[in-house]
Amino acid sequence: PTSDTEIERVRELVAAIPCGRVSTYGDIAAAVGLSTPRTVGWIMRTDSSDLPWHRVLGASGRPAAHL
Repeated sequence: PTSDTEIERVRELVAAIPCGRVSTYGDIAAAVGLSTPRTVGWIMRTDSSDLPWHRVLGASGRPAAHL
């Protein structure tokens, strides 16, 4: 299970991505110590309304669809 601390760390890292820069789900997962980038995707899907989600890219280099 993903801890509240890990969720908050993901949120902090995404919020800190500067304007004009991007990061990947994999980079964020590695920085937090998560076992898979999919966990970052899950966090972003469930808790990203106030985050610059468009600055996080998948392995393809494209932003995820925002629903």
